[in-house]
Amino acid sequence: MTKPSPAAPASYTRSATERAPLPNRLVRLLSEARWLALAALGAYFVLILLSFNKADPGWSHASVVAQVDNLGGRAGAWLSDLLLFIFGFSAWWWCVLLLRAVWNGYRGLTRKFVLEQDAEPEHGQEAVIRGVGFAFLFAGSVGLEFLRMYTLPVQLPRAPGGVLGQLIGHAAHVAFGFTGATLFLLLLFGLGFSLFFQVSWLAVAERIGGAVEVVIEWFVQRYQYRQDRREGVAAAVKRDEALHYERARNVAAPVRIEPQAAP
Repeated sequence: MTKPSPAAPASYTRSATERAPLPNRLVRLLSEARWLALAALGAYFVLILLSFNKADPGWSHASVVAQVDNLGGRAGAWLSDLLLFIFGFSAWWWCVLLLRAVWNGYRGLTRKFVLEQDAEPEHGQEAVIRGVGFAFLFAGSVGLEFLRMYTLPVQLPRAPGGVLGQLIGHAAHVAFGFTGATLFLLLLFGLGFSLFFQVSWLAVAERIGGAVEVVIEWFVQRYQYRQDRREGVAAAVKRDEALHYERARNVAAPVRIEPQAAP
């Protein structure tokens, strides 16, 4: 009969299964480093797309130049050419995605480490909904760019909308026709914009309507003010004329002194 092996010490078991949490200072430094890296990536994307030059060597073509004009260097010229070739002008939505992540990260860091507040609770499907919204937004954007902006004289490695825009726009055109495809892609774009940015179009319409009402009311008040001022000026002129007329009527006749006759 074998003896049972002695149980391992409790401290050893805990150290093997549990790890001590990182210090708060180290967590903050790592969070800030990740945020700075994301901010640098977003700024780099903006710079390479802004300084894109078709003459620079890129993914879609080969060229030999003494100096690259792209602010991101040869890597930036190659990457910007690839993005614009595949997505057209809609490649800028990747910059929007990165900058939105930078802004959300900044808010989270400020709330957690500066204000020392708990993070806002997020629904489990919220990230999925935002991702689906961005996909709808992006698909509608590249499709509309291909269908409606093909005549723009722009400097792109390919037609507006890129390869993806041609695929989506052509498929929508075949399925729904030119006008129907435009309406479908507009619907897709609007739905994706609402889901990604969490914007209610009804709330936007109400705010626009409220702003229009304020502007109309301002013009009406200005018009009424001018009308009242004109009527006041006209009434003052009439009053002055009537007063002048009354004064002229009430003026006494001049006293006439007759010369006395000589005795």
